[in-house]
Amino acid sequence: MKPDAEWLLVEIRKLRASIGALASTGGLRTPAHHTTHESGGSDAIKLDDLAATDDNTDLDASATKHGLMPKWTSALISALLDLISSTRGVVLYRGASAWAALSPNTDGKVLTTHSTGADPTWESATGGITQLTGDVTAGPGSGSVAATIAADAVTNAKLADMAQSTFKGRAAAAGTGNPVDLTANEASTILDGATDPFVRTSGVAAAITRYKTITFVIGDGVNVISAGEKGVASVDEAGTIVSVTLLASDPSNTAGAIVIDLWKDVYANFPPTVTDTITASAKPTITATNTKSVDSTLTGWGAGKTLSVGDVIKAKVDSVTSIKQVTMFIRYLVS
Repeated sequence: MKPDAEWLLVEIRKLRASIGALASTGGLRTPAHHTTHESGGSDAIKLDDLAATDDNTDLDASATKHGLMPKWTSALISALLDLISSTRGVVLYRGASAWAALSPNTDGKVLTTHSTGADPTWESATGGITQLTGDVTAGPGSGSVAATIAADAVTNAKLADMAQSTFKGRAAAAGTGNPVDLTANEASTILDGATDPFVRTSGVAAAITRYKTITFVIGDGVNVISAGEKGVASVDEAGTIVSVTLLASDPSNTAGAIVIDLWKDVYANFPPTVTDTITASAKPTITATNTKSVDSTLTGWGAGKTLSVGDVIKAKVDSVTSIKQVTMFIRYLVS
């Protein structure tokens, strides 16, 4: 007898319910499949038996994640380099076919590269300065070597430039130390302490002015003076004539008149002549009935007033009345 449709539907519903119940309780689970392919499983799979990977970064290791190798760390990289060499002081370089290690050498050797296609090597240092000679000496030797400056080797030209009007030294009360450039005032302060100190111009009440006088005495004091050349005098200090004074100097100081001309020339041209006159139109003169005169203007004398050491001055009486003796004082400012 064939089952009817209604009965078949009821049986299907029962079967579905039973399957659902088994699924909810785990009754339909099978053993985990992946465990059979793990290391030690019944069907372990090696990576080199798998198909080649795609050209992507899915399985790459990085500094933040593991891939087919541990994350990159300094310890990991150091360990990889140690596969080439773990000796302290080696230098890694790229050889002809692979990376290689250049072992340390003796102290002082220099790492030297060569032409393209050649490996680096350690070589002895060549060139450079190993010894100083001349004014500054050092060595021979390597590393730190003390240098010595020879005695008397530092000339003025090798010193630092100085400002004008300065002195090299140490200021008073500055104590021991390096030389410095002193001003004139600082140097003067030091000289004030000398055993024989210099005189400061600021310590002198007024500038020292010194005069000298060249004196002529003309006539015997008894007879009236006659006209003509009456004597010479030599200049022993240079200067400038500032005045000429005439005094009737006989015992009676006889009044009268006299005119005197002055001639001046250098010693090599002695004796002076009338062409050497220095008085122009202002000749020393006592006018009639007088006994004295002084002239500090010296009009027209110009360069004639200038006296040099060795100059010779001659007095020549042009005219005279009554005067028996006259004393002439030529006063000049010493240069």
